[in-house]
Amino acid sequence: MIQVDTNLGEVRVAGSLGLADYKRVLSAIHRVTVKQGFEELTLDLSACTAAFAGGVLVLAAETARIRDKGMEVSVVPPSDDKLLRLFRNAGWLNALDPRQPVAPTFAGTQHVPAMWFRSPEEQHHCVNRLLDTVLGSLPGLTRHDLGAIEWAVNEVTDNVLVHSESQAGGLVQLSAFSQRKQIEMVVVDAGAGIPCTLRQGYPELGLDSLWT
Repeated sequence: MIQVDTNLGEVRVAGSLGLADYKRVLSAIHRVTVKQGFEELTLDLSACTAAFAGGVLVLAAETARIRDKGMEVSVVPPSDDKLLRLFRNAGWLNALDPRQPVAPTFAGTQHVPAMWFRSPEEQHHCVNRLLDTVLGSLPGLTRHDLGAIEWAVNEVTDNVLVHSESQAGGLVQLSAFSQRKQIEMVVVDAGAGIPCTLRQGYPELGLDSLWT
C-alpha cells in the first residue's frame, strides 16, 4: 500500500509501489501538471520502501511523455540503500531520469535492465538481447526452441511502435528464473491504450479501466 501526496509541483510517493498502485501516482501527476498547471514536476520517491517493475516502468513512460512536451521533470530516488541499488541496477533510475547513469551490464546475468526502444532498429536490438538472456539462463534451449516466445516478444514490442502512438517509444525489461524455468517480461508505453486503438473499429467498447 502506498501513500501519495502532492504539494505545489511535487508528487511524493511513500510505501511499496506495485502494479496495483501506479494509477494513484498517475492521477496525482495529472492533477499537478494539467489541472493545477505546474510546468515543473518533482517525483519524490525517497520514502518508497519497495518497488516492482510494472509500477516503476509505467511512471518512467509517463515522465518521458511529459518531458517530450517540454516539461521539466526531476526525480528524487529512494533513500533506502538497498532499494536505491535495485533502481540503479534494474535501469529504473535512468528510465525515470535520463540524467542518471545507465544500469551496469553484468556478464552471465539473468536479468535485462529496463531499455528504451523508439525505432525498429532499437526494437530489434532489445528483442535479441532478451532472447540471448533467456538462452543463457535456461540451459539446453536453442533459438529455435524459443520460436513462440520470440514471436510474442516481437509482437508486443512492435505494437508499441505501430499502434500506441507513443512519441517516447516503449520500455522493456526481462528476468529469467532458471530453477523455475520461467521468464517475466514487462513492456510499457505512454501512448494510446489497447481499447482506444480497438475502438476505431469497435466503437461500442467500454472504458479503458475495464480492461486493467
